Amino acid sequence: MMRCNNCFEEYDEDLGVCPYCGYTEGQPPKELYMLFAGTVLQSRYIVGKVLGFGGFGITYKAYDTKLERMVAIKEYYPAGLVYRTPGTKDVVVFKGKRYKDYADGLKRFLDEARNATKFIDNPYIVDVMEFFEENSTAYFVMELFVGVTLDEFLKENGGRIDGESAVAIALSVGSALKDIHKAGYIHRDIAPDNIYMLSNGKIKLFDFGAARFSANETLSVVLKPGYAPAEQYDSVNKQGPWTDIYALGATMYRMVVGVKPDESTNRKMEDKVQPPHELIPEISENLSNAIMRAMSVEIHLRYQTIDEFMAAITSEKKVRSVESVRKRKKNFRWIGIASSVLIVAGLVTYFSRNWNKQKGEATLPDAKINVWYVMDDADNMEESHKAKGITQALSDFTEMYSNVEINYEAIPKEEYSERLKAAAEENNLPDLFESTGIDEAVLSNAETLGNVISEVDTDKLYFLNNYEEYYKSEKQIPTSFVMPVVFINTTKAEFDGDFLKDINEIVSDDKEITYSIDDDWIEYYNDKVDFGKYREIEDGKEAFVSGQSAIYFGSSKDIEGIYETMTGKCKHITLEGDEVQCRAGCEWSISGISGKDEIKVAERLLAYLMEDPTAQDYLYMQGDLGDKTKLPVNKGAIETLIGDDAQFYKNILSEIDNFGYKGE
Repeated sequence: MMRCNNCFEEYDEDLGVCPYCGYTEGQPPKELYMLFAGTVLQSRYIVGKVLGFGGFGITYKAYDTKLERMVAIKEYYPAGLVYRTPGTKDVVVFKGKRYKDYADGLKRFLDEARNATKFIDNPYIVDVMEFFEENSTAYFVMELFVGVTLDEFLKENGGRIDGESAVAIALSVGSALKDIHKAGYIHRDIAPDNIYMLSNGKIKLFDFGAARFSANETLSVVLKPGYAPAEQYDSVNKQGPWTDIYALGATMYRMVVGVKPDESTNRKMEDKVQPPHELIPEISENLSNAIMRAMSVEIHLRYQTIDEFMAAITSEKKVRSVESVRKRKKNFRWIGIASSVLIVAGLVTYFSRNWNKQKGEATLPDAKINVWYVMDDADNMEESHKAKGITQALSDFTEMYSNVEINYEAIPKEEYSERLKAAAEENNLPDLFESTGIDEAVLSNAETLGNVISEVDTDKLYFLNNYEEYYKSEKQIPTSFVMPVVFINTTKAEFDGDFLKDINEIVSDDKEITYSIDDDWIEYYNDKVDFGKYREIEDGKEAFVSGQSAIYFGSSKDIEGIYETMTGKCKHITLEGDEVQCRAGCEWSISGISGKDEIKVAERLLAYLMEDPTAQDYLYMQGDLGDKTKLPVNKGAIETLIGDDAQFYKNILSEIDNFGYKGE
């Protein structure tokens, strides 16, 4: 008896040919640059038939002589960068730029193999058991399983499957991605040919991290048109968990509709992809909406975490369509004041409720007011998100009150305080001005804001039910707030929960856990947290982003900046409710030396900036508008974040009534 060097079945050597696979000793592989069957690696693994190959590697069936079992071995072989003389083992790398590309790719290949070993306990990810370098290239050894790719399965079963089966497959892949994302990685090659349907009914995600090689132009073949989102084609755009969510949504589309969706770059120009339920009536509208939302060309309209997507495809509650989400995020326009026909027709939305009935009945006097606000970035005054948000909000206000003219000015932060002081000394303060951190001498010239508080519904605004307690002088009103936020580097430490009671609940494999604190919040955190044995690293956020500290005690101001550099490697939480003390994000005041008409207009404008959710959306949340370092005080505005499945905001809203607030 002898063992076939191709399929490793045993057969009578007198037959001369393997009766199982038809292989004869010395038969060349499918492509001559591939390793010949019978090649031995690491004095342990006998290479057999080729299972698959692509732009950067070849996968072989192999036999482990030590453990006497079949395995799969992937070889790093980037087409176009190397060649191999037929029948030999060593690869030869082309010189010049291609040599550097090869070396960079080899390092990433080994990094991917090393990282993949971290997921050996996940039942939905192919196990990687060993990796090594040999023959001037690298290899990793994986479990070998019996089954077919999802792509093959669909072709063998009429091209498509029912929604329930598609959800089951997607949940398995989602469970794999959950661990991958938690560890700080992105798969970037989710597609039907990388999902395996095993003969025992289980699902396995294959080629973990393979698409990381797509950064190299030579290897861009790794990208799969129809499954790769637009940002994956452009290294400038930010990729994250949402990149994999797009691909999984596209894979689900292929499963339930039977056709691959159009390429994302084409969809950016003209989106012709029809929702699944419009093409296949038996697909529920909920599932269809969830799939289309995952496949949104616009990143901010997609689900941002795999948990959100998995919840959506199994939800019995109504799942909003992409168009509905887009309208809610971008296209809400204030309705009512100038449209009595719509009022009679009963189409006034929640967002315009009291403005039409209460404010609209009392017209404003003809007036021209001046508005000042502070800008942190002096080099980007007009194009900043904050400037755009304020411009849009003020524009909408003057559309409602066409007899009002507003002149507004953005002033660099380093000049702002002195400009206000000088204006106060000259009795020429702007009618409405941003007043966060402003000198008391300026505020002594400000109007008390009792009229504004009486004009708004404080039940719809965070913290303002206790306005007199927080602002005893009543000369400032916040339109936004900032809250303490704790950031955890998930590659260095773990915390299971949303609210931190004791720092010792954060666990790590490191012998010593390090932390850093935002200078503006040192007093607060030192009062609230017993740091005990943990070691502090200086430099706050910079220490955290650079990997020096495992935990960063900062605020909601840091969320966007940290996630730009730590996508998939960070989790943010907050302290338990009664330990949280929020602060004003942006406070405003009205000049007490302005004319009566100007004060009335300024009061109405300030009430609008607080109470109208669309204005708050412009100021703090929307797309390329708004100062996203702050949170809106308007409950309706924050609820749009809940509608967009931002889990963090769901969590804080469940506790926010227990939060404290620090005013003047």
